[in-house]
Amino acid sequence: MFLAGLIMSITLVVGGFSIAEILFYLLNGRFFWRAFIPAALRFSIFPDDKIELDCYDVLTEYTSLMLYCSGLVLPFIALNYMGFVHFF
Repeated sequence: MFLAGLIMSITLVVGGFSIAEILFYLLNGRFFWRAFIPAALRFSIFPDDKIELDCYDVLTEYTSLMLYCSGLVLPFIALNYMGFVHFF
């Protein structure tokens, strides 16, 4: 049961994050990972990064991550209730 719960949890997290990134890209034209790393590191990895983030853009990226994480709560509660994982 533990292995099945681990596989379902990993699939849920990775699949949900991929879908959230794709939907955010379709809506805003960028991915929401930029707000979570420091600007100096971001520009050292991508020196020609054309996207400039103001405080509203950072807020929308953090909000989209919180919305994604809140969407994971109910499936994890269901997995916990069925006995696949024991988070709660």
